[in-house]
Order: sequence, then C-alpha cells, then structure tokens
Amino acid sequence: LAVMLSATLCLVVGALMAKSTSGSQGVCGRPPIPPALDDGDRILGGSEAVPGSWPWQVGFLEHPLLGGEFFCSGVLIDDQHVVTASHCVRYLESKALFNVHLGSHQRESRDQTEVVAKVAHICEHRLSYRTYNDIAILRLKKKVIFNDFIRPVCLPEPSLDEDLPANTTVYATGWGKTTSDMEGPLSDVLKQLQTETMDHDECQGYLKLKLLDSMLCTRHSYGSTCHGDSGGPLVRQTADGAWVLEGVLAGGPPVCGVTSTPMRFTKVSRFVRWIQDYRSRKTRAALENFCKPRALESDD
Repeated sequence: LAVMLSATLCLVVGALMAKSTSGSQGVCGRPPIPPALDDGDRILGGSEAVPGSWPWQVGFLEHPLLGGEFFCSGVLIDDQHVVTASHCVRYLESKALFNVHLGSHQRESRDQTEVVAKVAHICEHRLSYRTYNDIAILRLKKKVIFNDFIRPVCLPEPSLDEDLPANTTVYATGWGKTTSDMEGPLSDVLKQLQTETMDHDECQGYLKLKLLDSMLCTRHSYGSTCHGDSGGPLVRQTADGAWVLEGVLAGGPPVCGVTSTPMRFTKVSRFVRWIQDYRSRKTRAALENFCKPRALESDD
C-alpha cells in the first residue's frame, strides 16, 4: 500500500450490528488467520500483512501470454463474485485477457495457497463515469472453495443515507506503490494501512470535483494508498469481530501521500441492492440493460 491508494482499498464495518448480505453468512468476514493490528500500520506505506489474514483480497493479473502483469485489486464477496472499481475493467478488451488470483500474498511469485480463477462476466455499474459510481462486479466461471486463505468479506447492510461516523478506524490493503515516486515499483507483498474516515463536508473542502453521497473519504494521518491499489477493499471490524466491506478504492492524490487530496472510495452500502440484484440474474437475457454496455466485447 503506498503513499496513497490511487484507486482501491478495503474498510471494516463496526458496531452497527452489520449483518452479512453476502450469501456466505457465518463464513464471511472472519479470517482463520487473524490480521496483526498495531501501530506498525500507521506508517507511510503501511506494513506487510500477515499472509492469509485478509483472505478476501484478490489481485487481477494479465494472462500469462500477455506478460502476467498485476494491474488492480478486488474483493471476494461470496464463492463466485468479486467486487472491484469500474475503472479497473473499463478498458479491458476481453475478460479472457486477465485472471483473478485468490489466496495470494506475494505479487510476483506464486504462493502455494494461490488459486487462479477465470472470469465469466464483467458488469460495470450502468451509471459509472470516471470516479462516479466507480464499482463493478465480476462473476467467476467456477465457484471457489473456501479455505483458511480464501474467504469472503461481509457486505454492509444496504443504506442510502446512513454513513460511518467521522474518524472511524478502517483498514485498506493492496500491492500498490509504497513511495511517491511514479516510477517506483509496486509492493511485492500484500500490505495493510490503518486510516480514518472523514466527514463528507470536510473532504469536499479538499476537492475540486463534486463528492457524491455514494463516496467516502479517508485521511492521510498515518500513510496512504497509492497507484496499484485501485479496486481494493476498505474494511471495518464490527463489534462482534466480523470484517465488513465499506469501500472500494476509487482515487486519491495525483502524487501519493499528498495530504491536500484525501483518499476516495466508492461507498459499498449504497450499492448492496445493486450487487444483490446482479447475483440473482443468471442469464444473458436477465442482464440485458442492467450493466453498462461494453463496446469492446460481448460477454456470453
């Protein structure tokens, strides 16, 4: 996680009696390998995560024949669906050109716990535009088998008006850059960053663009997400210990770590009904006019 998440991270929902709406109740949001949460996360670029402690984190890598380069993150919400940022998949010419890697810790090397999944369908929110409504859902070709290193996060309760209080502690994870140098490398290991939510009006004061109610911001108190973190989860831990997906990384400062531009996430609670609706649509006919048209490919 670098000096700033350019587009994606994960958040933990808290004492709001959050229930699992992910279809994986009892399994979601409870990693068998607990994350190490301490002051080491409050540093520029975050700290290395305990392998397997964020088992819903997934990485998107190009097909090996195209070089196998990592380009975005996502988050597993059940045994066949991954949520990410719309801008991560917007310009992909085909769903066959990349794979979803689950159970990973190292970015470049294959972990023994790693599973590679193919994508059956890509659905961007129909109203997504740049960083607005910046959310997409992927359907995997085959259901994944949960284990200690691969498990879904919980979804928050759907809400169109309820927000997390300012200064709520949340966590973001990713393989993004760890310095402000645009030419610098991505992290080779999964990193985590502790951060805090901001009041909507306070965040708007830093931004030139209009901050919609469907977006949330976090501050640079201890560090920042960075380029390569896009699409990743922002999570918060509930009173009963479960982790809930509060945000998907959509954007941040043009230079990682610049405190004048907050980190911005798509607020997942605003899109839970949309996610549930998508998961209920199993055929091409049922999906007609539901997703944003993809001019570059036809998803069968």
